[in-house]
Amino acid sequence: MHPYRLRGPLVVLVGFALLVPWHGVTAQRIPVRTLTTVIATDSGFLGPGVSVRALSNGSVFVNDLLAMRLYLLDANLKPRLVADTSGTAPNRYPAVQSTIMPYLGDTTLLTDRSAGAYIVVDPTGKFGRTMAPPIAKDFSSLGLGIASTDPRGRFVYRVTPRPSVRVAATADSPPVLINRDSSVVIRADFETRSADSVVKLGLPTQKFVAMMVGSERMNVAATNPLPAVDEWALLSDGTIAVVRVGDYHVDFIRMDGTRVSAAKMVFDWKRVTDEDKQRMLDSAKAAFEAARARSAAAAQQMASRIPPGAAGGVSMGGGVSITSSGGRGPTMLPFVGVDPSEMPDYYPPIRAGTVKADQDGNLWILPTTSALSANGLAYDVVNGKGEIVERVLLPSNRRLLAIGKGGVVYMLNSEHGFRLERATIIR
Repeated sequence: MHPYRLRGPLVVLVGFALLVPWHGVTAQRIPVRTLTTVIATDSGFLGPGVSVRALSNGSVFVNDLLAMRLYLLDANLKPRLVADTSGTAPNRYPAVQSTIMPYLGDTTLLTDRSAGAYIVVDPTGKFGRTMAPPIAKDFSSLGLGIASTDPRGRFVYRVTPRPSVRVAATADSPPVLINRDSSVVIRADFETRSADSVVKLGLPTQKFVAMMVGSERMNVAATNPLPAVDEWALLSDGTIAVVRVGDYHVDFIRMDGTRVSAAKMVFDWKRVTDEDKQRMLDSAKAAFEAARARSAAAAQQMASRIPPGAAGGVSMGGGVSITSSGGRGPTMLPFVGVDPSEMPDYYPPIRAGTVKADQDGNLWILPTTSALSANGLAYDVVNGKGEIVERVLLPSNRRLLAIGKGGVVYMLNSEHGFRLERATIIR
């Protein structure tokens, strides 16, 4: 049976250890878990754009993208500033927005985009040597995307091909740039500077429209509020796990090259009507405009921090990009949506950009049709065999940032300001 034929009702859940039956899969019952009481930071010192790197001793690095600061929080989430751009912290934060990623053991890599290199940060927050990327040409395309390091110290990341130009229909129409329909996960060696293309990932066609924005000609990405994208994560043992959006199964690529394709997982397939598509496009536009308004003020403040001539400036999100103080300041991008016909006819099983790996060898996947969104996001937790072993329900207004060992989760609470929270799964 085609996976799109499988239908099941939305399930309302009460309590923390319910067993969830699904139509068509009566033999499978998946326990639903909630979390212990959270330990939280104070509100006010973090912004919305943060990422977390959990260490084995219970402490965490928190990278605040917008403030351009790096914190080290102890097991009680008490913060210590270890890097900023003003020079008041022990270390100097790079001049352009950076990302953090796991390296060997509890060491961490901080991307220095202005230098085209990575800074090695030890578990105490001390900056050490810098490392050139294994493949220099991939550094800019990686940008702020997801990357990690396997137990052998090899760099694992995803690269999307450059878009090709589609000829305009008429002389008055702007050209459209189209990304190809797949990207590649690369595994590269820092020592030998060699790289292998490990696996291809499917992605929807990404459309960019060339247009005039103010006095500048720019390629503006068209928003697809329901992208159907294969997602991936690097498991703790170095296995690359790929979640296939077409039928919701996981492909595993082990470190020895062995490949295993797991069985399809349970998903409540639902059709997307034309009215749903238009509603999502309208909602995406409204959210875009609201985010742009919020980002514009922050962009004004950050523009002076970027050194003159910094290539490409910085994207603030919400359709706002900024240049250096020698540039023209904030650039307000317009909203461009895809045509409804370019959206999928069924809700894809994976929310783009939400697949994560914990430190116990599991994948965490946020389905698009979670019935629990009114009470909080519900993640499918998938073991190394590609089986959903439990669903974990987050409290409302929380965004999952990272998962540590033993079911410890780190979340960003946006209910009243922004606070980092830690809790543990109740099993």
